[in-house]
Amino acid sequence: MEELIFYIITLVVMFTLYYTFVVRNKKRLQKFSDNMYVNYLVGVYKLDKNKIDIKQLAIAICMINSFIIATIVFILGFINHLVLKFVLGFICLLPLQLLMYHIVGKIFQKKFRRDK
Repeated sequence: MEELIFYIITLVVMFTLYYTFVVRNKKRLQKFSDNMYVNYLVGVYKLDKNKIDIKQLAIAICMINSFIIATIVFILGFINHLVLKFVLGFICLLPLQLLMYHIVGKIFQKKFRRDK
């Protein structure tokens, strides 16, 4: 039960920090359109950068990154060996990122796909 509470607290704190410092800050939100995550989604899923609501995309990426960080911290909390934590952290990081960005990419593809 403690682990679940810690997971939820980590998720909420990460989301709040990311939202406060990136999404609510207008200067950083404008720079966000040149972010690596945005360029990945635009390139792979052929999204039209002009049609995308950048604030909506920033919130989606904020949720994804918070979920990934909280999930990895949750998983690694059960392991005591430091080297094993590093290895398992990297092993969990890549599939989670690919899966979550694929889901968001498909959702945004339905809304903001470039015309062929």
